[in-house]
Amino acid sequence: MLRHCRIAAALTITIVSASSPTVASERLAYTFTPAPDEGIIRVELRWQTGDREQSTLAIQPHWASVPDIPMLLKQVSVTAGKFRREENRWIIDHQPSAEIRCEYEIRGESQPDWDGSYYPIVTNDHFHGIGETFLITPNDDDASSNEYDISIEWKLPGAWPRAASSIGVGKHVSATLTLRDLRNAIYLAGHIQTRTQIVLDQPVTVAVAGEFEFSADELLSLCARIIGAERNFLPEAPLPAYLITAVTIGRPLPKGSTSMGGTGLHNSFALFLPPKAESNDALQHLLAHELFHHWNGRVLDREQPEEIVYWFSEGLTEYYALRLLYESGIWDVNTLCTWINRHIAAYHRNPAKNATNEEILQEFWTKRKTVGQAPYQRGVLLAIRWHALAQQHDRGVRASSTPGIDALFHELLRQAINDDTKITNDRIRAAGIEKLGNWFADEFDRFVIKAETIEVPPDALAPAIVGKPATIYEFALGFDRDRSIAERRIIDLVPDSPAAEAGLQENDELTSWSIGDDPDHPVRLDIRRDDKTKTIRYVPRGQEIRVLRFEPTD
Repeated sequence: MLRHCRIAAALTITIVSASSPTVASERLAYTFTPAPDEGIIRVELRWQTGDREQSTLAIQPHWASVPDIPMLLKQVSVTAGKFRREENRWIIDHQPSAEIRCEYEIRGESQPDWDGSYYPIVTNDHFHGIGETFLITPNDDDASSNEYDISIEWKLPGAWPRAASSIGVGKHVSATLTLRDLRNAIYLAGHIQTRTQIVLDQPVTVAVAGEFEFSADELLSLCARIIGAERNFLPEAPLPAYLITAVTIGRPLPKGSTSMGGTGLHNSFALFLPPKAESNDALQHLLAHELFHHWNGRVLDREQPEEIVYWFSEGLTEYYALRLLYESGIWDVNTLCTWINRHIAAYHRNPAKNATNEEILQEFWTKRKTVGQAPYQRGVLLAIRWHALAQQHDRGVRASSTPGIDALFHELLRQAINDDTKITNDRIRAAGIEKLGNWFADEFDRFVIKAETIEVPPDALAPAIVGKPATIYEFALGFDRDRSIAERRIIDLVPDSPAAEAGLQENDELTSWSIGDDPDHPVRLDIRRDDKTKTIRYVPRGQEIRVLRFEPTD
């Protein structure tokens, strides 16, 4: 399953300019004119500046999977005094309180694949853009704190009826925002369906571009249930007006196959799905995980470097997504067990399960399949373990109105809301000792600091669910996957591996293949050797691993 964690928008780069800090009264008026026949969107910005004589405009140099955003620009013009361009910045000398006018075009993807989902998308039916990848904005010394009066006007082709964005729904919207929130927002227009529902006194809107096996009303109903469940779990947490967009990426997949992605943004979530995608537990999970990031990752933000607390921001978000899907009735107990067992198996198969936070900081983005998965898996298992241990201590020592690990999460969220406190490992440890007891200190040091192997108690999910011993297997492909596929020949075959025992040989030419990551799913390799073709199949099982497998008690 493809998923980009939105909060991976930490890749955003804030550029520092030589201009003086701006003030809240400055106005930015954007006009968006999609031109689907040309595959571009035209953008006009009118910036009413403050009392100074130099200002700077900038576009992000890169963001997420988009490596060179300035290369997408065409026909950039700036009107107001003299200006000079320095790579992705335009430095303008002008009269005090001048209006700067900037016009440009930006090329979009007309048939986006998964690698192009974060690029601006301009099709015959719709435009979809994340501000990070197509907006030229003012640039100041602290773009996260200075607010601007923003207005957005859409000039749409005649057949395009609707527009929506994180800022508001409609062709004319306005708000007061920081530059960070302006850029970290979704902009969607065209042949789209929009639906809105009030959830706990705030509007939740879905905007859908493309055809799926579910309707906009069904998607809205699902999102409203998930947001309602998460918001009820966090009674003191603020809930803004929220937007969820869904757009098609790539080609339709065979029935039963799943591929999806998404990213959390300013009061919004961008969802990417293949055409004709179904509403299933994978979609429900992705929505629940990313929507919970509004609280764990945005309201409850992280100090830099954020990777060392990913076990909390990603792992506990995953835990609460699974748990609240079950507690809200969206999932049954069997679905919950399936997802928990999947995490336990992946954790014990992960050769990087004992990676320290420092190693995660260094290698999270370069070893995504191992080190990059460790904080997710660690956080889920720790949350299950600590929730059970905390409830046991509550029963033995004191009664708590907020049971288990929820007391810790609520306390950290309360601090973030009241004092704008960001999380660090030291603050999590201190809050855990205060809210849960002294036992938490040793647990934290063992599993978060030293990264010891986590064992989940068999009764951690009792009474509805029980853990029983089970045997799983390491994934043993038996050769270097990446190099072999790149060179289309078998490289570094492991002697006595299932691949070698099935008859594979070093330097066999690869003509086609079907390779997954499941040790119980057969691998198929079509090879050529001595001018003869042959198909080799084997089950890539390595060493046995004893784990707990959870199942309903009934």
